Amino acid sequence: METITLSPINIFFCNTNKEMGLKGHCHFAEVILKFETYGEIGFPVFKNTVGEIENFLQFELKLKGFAGTNEALGRMINKELLDFDYSEAKKFGGSFGLKSTTLKVMGVSDENNHSNGFAIYEFTN
Repeated sequence: METITLSPINIFFCNTNKEMGLKGHCHFAEVILKFETYGEIGFPVFKNTVGEIENFLQFELKLKGFAGTNEALGRMINKELLDFDYSEAKKFGGSFGLKSTTLKVMGVSDENNHSNGFAIYEFTN
């Protein structure tokens, strides 16, 4: 199997995590995408092809008022990217499929008792 990994796509999200009894808070996170290559050309890595994904994650998804856990957010991002059109990448004739999404959430000491450093959530397709 051949893969191409895009890393990182930076996002900023705010969530209310009622499941764990946490107050609303915000995080910086990195999204790492791994695509399997099916033919001679896999995911074409160019400013506009990656930019299309960045714009989708940062501006089209509703990440500023997400209700749920980091795990739920990662599952939602993975599902949305599985269904994503990738119209810019398709212009180059690539043949690829999303194999995994990694969400690296940065924690900092706060009133919710987060630890410093990344928590890494991985979602495999």
